[in-house]
Amino acid sequence: DSFNIVSSIVLIMLTSFFQKAFKGIIQIRSPWLLNMYCHRKHFS
Repeated sequence: DSFNIVSSIVLIMLTSFFQKAFKGIIQIRSPWLLNMYCHRKHFS
């Protein structure tokens, strides 16, 4: 029973960590992706 509680806590921590990491990656990458998209539209 205690193992179940610990595993659920770890799962919650991992989920929140991955959400933060994912948001960070999107914030870093989105200007670069926008630039690539604009350049492709401009050249086509």
